[in-house]
Amino acid sequence: MESYKRLIAEAKEHMEFTGAQIAVLDYLLETLKFEQLDFEEKNFTYNFIYHLRQSAPKYKRIASCRKKEICHDNEKKYIPENGLISIPYKENENEFEALTLSIDNFLRLEINLKRKKLYERVDNFNENVSATDISSFTFCPANYSISRSLKYKILESSNSGLELHEKSPIQKLLKKRPKTTLSKSYESELENEESYQNLQSLIHNCEILYSGHSINQKKVFKSKNGKFVGQPDYILYDKHEQKVFVVEEKYHHIPKEFLSYGDDPYYDALEERNRIQRNRQFFHDNHMNQVLSYIFGIKEYKIEFGVLIYWKYEFQDSGKKEITKCDFKIIKPDKKEKEKLNHLYLQIKAFKEKGEIVFDPSIRNPKKCANCVNNYLCGHKTGKFKTLTFPYKEDYLNLNSVDFPKKIKSVKDDRSYEERFLERLEEVKKKLDEDSLTI
Repeated sequence: MESYKRLIAEAKEHMEFTGAQIAVLDYLLETLKFEQLDFEEKNFTYNFIYHLRQSAPKYKRIASCRKKEICHDNEKKYIPENGLISIPYKENENEFEALTLSIDNFLRLEINLKRKKLYERVDNFNENVSATDISSFTFCPANYSISRSLKYKILESSNSGLELHEKSPIQKLLKKRPKTTLSKSYESELENEESYQNLQSLIHNCEILYSGHSINQKKVFKSKNGKFVGQPDYILYDKHEQKVFVVEEKYHHIPKEFLSYGDDPYYDALEERNRIQRNRQFFHDNHMNQVLSYIFGIKEYKIEFGVLIYWKYEFQDSGKKEITKCDFKIIKPDKKEKEKLNHLYLQIKAFKEKGEIVFDPSIRNPKKCANCVNNYLCGHKTGKFKTLTFPYKEDYLNLNSVDFPKKIKSVKDDRSYEERFLERLEEVKKKLDEDSLTI
């Protein structure tokens, strides 16, 4: 155990944590059952912490709280319901918005929602397998089970995707001719992208047969036997080629461009990392399987191929989201892909029918786990469990009872936000009374 502690401590020191922060992180991780001692677990935990430190701020949406009215000295006040005293909040009209989320506060938040069972169970079980199920199961079977069993809050990145879907560039692409050298020079950054122009050349002769985001088109497609259901973003018809194809859009946040204008190796390295993040071209298996499920599963149209589009957006200084880049991949069906998809479909069906499968902890990927939309509801990321149930058992969310580290000067405080808030009000009142006596 001591060698494990030392290895984790060395890893965290490399990430510039203080000794006190290391002790607190150890305490939080042990409470969440990160306690396996084999070499792979050590490696996973270190990398999970590394990636979670970078991804924790994107989870701040789940840290936001509803307003709770309390009364103090006959005066109404509002506090964040189930809030954490260590998280900074901004009071809005309907809620308290978490301004940021550090790695330790993310872990505290996870412990808080598991301990208080703040999540809801989802009664959403049916015999059908959807395209979203196929994508979710491909990403991680635990993620799939959690998605169909438990609900807490939607991540900010998910909200951004829904918001941007409503303003999809597809509509604009269908109305414009391919760009030429005579095009106006003030085109947007996105329209000057080569990949955007190639996409425009691919679809500019098309008309929309179906739009999954249209108010008037809420159709859900089913397979011949009715066991598969899917709702793609678009089904397009190429009038020139006389072919029908399906389009699926995904939205990814990228950092704003960073340029180093000196010879400092540190800033040069930051610029290179920024360039890689902005220009990385990689298409995820779960998204490609989702597109393939539409191609093979939808029978109302003879779908020739699919197009998977990654729209990349960044935040402007005003806070507005702007799509500045895109990548796309043409996905063509073949016998091998159909066999793979059928096998995946049968795996999901069997999992739902039997209610349990073997879970191999070695399939975990620390970066995927740290960025998973269900990270904070998952017990399997710890490597502790060798089976996985459907629906997801609440036993997976149980916590360890761990002694608070003695070397930390502050004492473990289990009081609620309300108790701490009222105590602070009394402290302020007492201080004001004392000051008034000295005047």
